Amino acid sequence: MNPFEFQKDNINQIWKSFKTHNRILYQLSTGGGKTVVFSLLAKLWNDKFNKRVLILCHRIELVEQTIATLNKMGVTCEAVTSKIKKLKHSSQCYVAMIETANNRLKKDPYFFKEVGLLIADECHILVFDKIFNYFNDAK
Repeated sequence: MNPFEFQKDNINQIWKSFKTHNRILYQLSTGGGKTVVFSLLAKLWNDKFNKRVLILCHRIELVEQTIATLNKMGVTCEAVTSKIKKLKHSSQCYVAMIETANNRLKKDPYFFKEVGLLIADECHILVFDKIFNYFNDAK
């Protein structure tokens, strides 16, 4: 998958910001390719640090879209939906429904393993902060 030049520039800017910031807000117009951008970031993160990425979504369609995009890039994923009670922890990336992730973490704060980067898709909805507290050392 080849990103557009503006997506490459955005990825480079975000990557540079990781050096000095723990939380970064990235916005892009509808249809601009946010899923591609954060999927490429997830791949870069995993390749560089060998730590897992947790991507949080609020709709099942976004979980499916994200997993399909990551798979095209060669990133292995585990979906975390209401039907999933246990994880295999054999993938590079978790893609989770926000409320399901929250429920699993309430029962077991170590439900997700070795997460170094959290990505909140559609973060303007403001339902993701409850998850961030479980991952104080993650970007």
